Amino acid sequence: MLEDCGVRRSRRVLNLANYTEFVEDYSLFEKEAYRIVSILEGLGYDVPSISVNPAEIVSEFFKDDYVTLVFTRSISSAEELVRSIKQYVGEDAPLASHHHLISKAKREEVEEKARRGLVKVVVSPRTLSQGIDIGTIRRIVHLGLPDDVKEFYQREGRKGRRRELGYAETVIIPYTRWDRELLNNGLETLRKWLGLGIEKTLVNEENLYIYLFTGIVKLKSPWYRKELNELEKNALSKAGVLRRTGLTRNYWTGSSRG
Repeated sequence: MLEDCGVRRSRRVLNLANYTEFVEDYSLFEKEAYRIVSILEGLGYDVPSISVNPAEIVSEFFKDDYVTLVFTRSISSAEELVRSIKQYVGEDAPLASHHHLISKAKREEVEEKARRGLVKVVVSPRTLSQGIDIGTIRRIVHLGLPDDVKEFYQREGRKGRRRELGYAETVIIPYTRWDRELLNNGLETLRKWLGLGIEKTLVNEENLYIYLFTGIVKLKSPWYRKELNELEKNALSKAGVLRRTGLTRNYWTGSSRG
């Protein structure tokens, strides 16, 4: 037991020795702060948290004349942030959440109140990232970066849509380890990530599920009824819908063709 403890202690000292320069040079520590703290916590040290309080930051935006839109990574984190802000500044804060678990009528009410200036901060996981124009949004807050560049740009597209806003800005609050790792590497690394471009969707043109769908449409639809191509015939045959003699009996409506 003592030997085991000694081994663990020597490993701990050895690991920490690798990071001595980060403790002695604050500029290095500042760049790697989250990683150093994570390592110390992993070694069992009780380290003061360096995490920011999102509720405290967002609460400052109630003073603005325009709207701040906060994007989170989930509905639960959106609701958690709303509760935290209300605990911080009071239940009467001009604040609302917006997501698909809220009724459409309530969401539309939130949108209209934001346009009229009655709601200053809206918290949403995704429902406001595209298709809805509030117009008075000056600031986008990312409570955690999205998983892909496309969603980041969709979020960003909600702000600065009116000339009278004067300016628009973006605030990124690290929320996950990935956020911290990315931002720890500096603004230039963030720019490189954003410069990767919008992800492309690759489609396998020989995927039989595609031809199963188009084949069924051709067979069933009175508007798109056309001759089946070979891939569609293959897909329908493997699904048991089509035989050499025609459609299998009792297909869909209980009838057969051919």
